[in-house]
Amino acid sequence: MERRKFLIGLGSAAAGSAAVLGTGAGNVATVKDRKATVDVTEDYNAWLDLRPADGTNPPENIFASNTGQKNKLVLDFGDTGSNTFGQGPNTDAIWKIPNVFHVSNEYVRDLDIWVSIDNFPNGSPVWAYYTDNDSNGTEPEDPVANRSNASNKKTLPVGYSQNFGVYIDTTNVNLGDKNLTFTIQADQA
Repeated sequence: MERRKFLIGLGSAAAGSAAVLGTGAGNVATVKDRKATVDVTEDYNAWLDLRPADGTNPPENIFASNTGQKNKLVLDFGDTGSNTFGQGPNTDAIWKIPNVFHVSNEYVRDLDIWVSIDNFPNGSPVWAYYTDNDSNGTEPEDPVANRSNASNKKTLPVGYSQNFGVYIDTTNVNLGDKNLTFTIQADQA
């Protein structure tokens, strides 16, 4: 009889301790006041490396530079100084400019990337598209079929890069400078 009381008591103690300790879900420990270091860097040294496209053939990478505020990537399709003879794209024209800039994955896991660029105020489109990475001056892939957007992402493994061209439609766009913004999005693949 004493043995039964002991086993019943032991079983009750185990059930009671499980109720007190819980199922293991939730926090096990809280450790506070530790230090973290974040080294914020320029676009060309960051986990998402943003810079002009590699190579100089074709020379379209002159439209991209890391000379913006805090060395951010800037796209400038206006007068780029002595590198071009013109001062920008024609009005009522469509330009497909390959290999302008590239994005390189320097993070610790594969990333899905895409780029979005504002349209002109009148709605004429401007967008980025994926180009081949060999920068050999060949005609790029179809900018419409290779348009970079949330429904047409490109997976970049760690250490790989992707060149982008820019499609500019100036149909019914007034002359003068147009300030547009672009966003480069990266999600875990």
